[in-house]
Amino acid sequence: MLRGCLLAALLCGLAPLANATHPLVTDDPNTQGSAHHQIEANTDWARQDAAHTHVGTLTYSYGASDTLDVYVNVPLTFTAPSGLNDLSLGAKWRFLESDAFSAALKPELLLPTGDETKALGYGRPGAKLTAIVDYEARPWRLLGNVGVTVNRYKLPADRETMRNVIWQASASAWYALSEHWKMLSDVGIARAIDKASNALPGFVLAGLMYSPTPNLDLDAGMRVDLRCRTCSALSNRQVGVGLAARF
Repeated sequence: MLRGCLLAALLCGLAPLANATHPLVTDDPNTQGSAHHQIEANTDWARQDAAHTHVGTLTYSYGASDTLDVYVNVPLTFTAPSGLNDLSLGAKWRFLESDAFSAALKPELLLPTGDETKALGYGRPGAKLTAIVDYEARPWRLLGNVGVTVNRYKLPADRETMRNVIWQASASAWYALSEHWKMLSDVGIARAIDKASNALPGFVLAGLMYSPTPNLDLDAGMRVDLRCRTCSALSNRQVGVGLAARF
């Protein structure tokens, strides 16, 4: 039961957001450029009390134009019950860019590819929309996201206990230590997925990014969830590593 709760928390909290710049939850408005590609791969280990979970994500993005990306996000769970989680198909449209400020919108379609009986998915399609703002004044970069996720559940037990509409808000700060190294931080809150809870579960995150070339990023980070007594499924700690390659 504890493992199932943790997987559900990871699915609702991480999978829709896993295509942000790992290890961050807060996404940036960057697009790949017309006919350019990006492949991202990352893996995370989470712990809630005595339960441990290992998940991963593979994301492919394609620059449909200089200001529009389309992508597919493939989340996986490696610990039992292992398998494919709910895929997402999405787009990122950078509609504003003025000096140091830019903004984007990111709609996503969540597909019911995970087995809902194993807490790997919800069994029905969902959707998500995120608004992204970015202000850069080197060596600092500040990002903010506000989003809403609409989940639909196949299992009656999930429909009875989980909310259909979840909002999230987060903010991130980057600091360029050098041409190749960046320090990353992230904070955020969300509406609890449990109908019985009125709490606002949150998180704090710290990480590092190393870019040996302009087209390759390597990263590592640690996330700590801010637990509350009325939140039934939060992971205490999460650590992960990832890479992003552009071509």
